[in-house]
Amino acid sequence: MVFMISLTLFLTVLTDGVLNGAVGIAFFWILLLIFDQVPLYLVDHYFANFMPLKMTDFQHYYIGNEIYRVLGNSFTNLKWVVSLTTIISFGMITSTVIFSNIKLRKGLS
Repeated sequence: MVFMISLTLFLTVLTDGVLNGAVGIAFFWILLLIFDQVPLYLVDHYFANFMPLKMTDFQHYYIGNEIYRVLGNSFTNLKWVVSLTTIISFGMITSTVIFSNIKLRKGLS
């Protein structure tokens, strides 16, 4: 949920409107539902596993657990997905604050 909140804030600040951000999130969720209906290993492994729809499917972690190999280290799906999503969410929140401050300064000048 933190990822979806940070993505929503990021899109809203970038597009200068709540409606534009909502359209982006709706497109994102439709894309995720399509990925859930048509399972492709490469799409699941590199993209869909990091999205909230797959992250809340807890059977996925116990039945079909995948291994990610990064820089010679092996990580389980649960550990890698949560850590990488946390880092991406923190980066999006930080960039949202930076872009928001830049837009406020331009508006005040």
